[in-house]
Amino acid sequence: QKMELKVRRKPFSVYFHFLSPEEAGREVIYVDGANRNQLLVHEVGLKALAGTLSLPLNDPRVAAESRHTITSVGLHNIIKVAFENFPKDAADENVQVKKYPSAKLNDVECVAFVIRHPEPLQGLPYHETHLYFDKETKLPIHVKRFDWPRRAGDKPVLLEEYTYERLRTNVGLKN
Repeated sequence: QKMELKVRRKPFSVYFHFLSPEEAGREVIYVDGANRNQLLVHEVGLKALAGTLSLPLNDPRVAAESRHTITSVGLHNIIKVAFENFPKDAADENVQVKKYPSAKLNDVECVAFVIRHPEPLQGLPYHETHLYFDKETKLPIHVKRFDWPRRAGDKPVLLEEYTYERLRTNVGLKN
């Protein structure tokens, strides 16, 4: 899926405008503490006839399209998870942490990290994570997460991949 995304930290708010052909035009809005803490969804096509939908965050229709809830969206949350997990990973002699100080993502100069866990452990959702930080802004702009290989010798299975382009921060939104 490809979409435009707007995130505000206080109050935590998310706006998606879908660009992918199947969902082009769909809008999803979430504002923490508003609308009974539900998503407001404006569908497209025949689904639009239902009007604006109010959906709980854990609604099966929402979960069918995303591995994460909307409350985990945004750069702040990527940074938070990275800083919570990185010290544990770096201290674990079994975990491989590689730094690539001269990586590139398209035309963007980056510092990249690849974190690989050798075996599944309870509470550990990924075998391998690739995380790219823009050298200029220091912001995370790309995340790839892989599941454990299905069989020994197989490549890890891509679970999710997120790329953030044309980032603008602190744009002065009003409440």
